[in-house]
Amino acid sequence: IRDMAETTAGFSFIELMTLLGKTKNLLKERVTVRDLGTILETISLQSKFNKDYDFLTERVREALARSICKQNLADNGELMAIILSPDVEKTLAQGISPDGQNMTIDPTYSKQLYSSLDNEIKKALMTYNCQPVILCSSPIRLQFRRFIENYYPQFSIMSYNEINTSIKVKSVGVIRLEAVKS
Repeated sequence: IRDMAETTAGFSFIELMTLLGKTKNLLKERVTVRDLGTILETISLQSKFNKDYDFLTERVREALARSICKQNLADNGELMAIILSPDVEKTLAQGISPDGQNMTIDPTYSKQLYSSLDNEIKKALMTYNCQPVILCSSPIRLQFRRFIENYYPQFSIMSYNEINTSIKVKSVGVIRLEAVKS
């Protein structure tokens, strides 16, 4: 591992161990880290562009798309998903800081978003009797995850980039709301 870290990724052994420690981001979201080869290869390739842990975690998630999808499939083999409407996606994206580390949204909008999400989750659970994932675009996935994780820690938040092309996705709800007037 030491030689691979220094020759392929440009990381020192200590830096690599620190990065591997960041797999806790994956484990926190219940993503399997069994495929260490894919994880290391992705970190090695992507760290040439950006060594930010969040960036690397998101790229690793994309590389592990097959296993992430598999662990979230319903019994019928479909990926049941609640999606965010384009307007919600746009509002959330506008609230993300330029460095991508924080998201700020209007408190009233936040309450409406939680309410809409809660309603869609309840409908999906009652109608389909399975826990859906929440599907959104890659640029907002991590910040949206952080936004809802205290209220909905058990739900997987996936980006469209994490869906394997062979997987059938079934939309079981859409999060929609009105923009808050300032």
